[in-house]
Amino acid sequence: SGHGAAAASAVGAAAAARRVMAAGIVLAGDAEEAELSRALSTLRPHVGMLVVARDRDYAAAMMEALRA
Repeated sequence: SGHGAAAASAVGAAAAARRVMAAGIVLAGDAEEAELSRALSTLRPHVGMLVVARDRDYAAAMMEALRA
């Protein structure tokens, strides 16, 4: 949602100000392309790595692998 993207952007900006690398995972699900594009455009400047996942299980497995 727009609120989630705004919150993630704020977290990314705070991390950048502290020189901490942030990563983002966007759970695209069945989002429309325009909505997904807006979320990615909002997050991209604030994260060192950005992953788009359509499946919650994939995102959960990635978080586990990163020990996050």
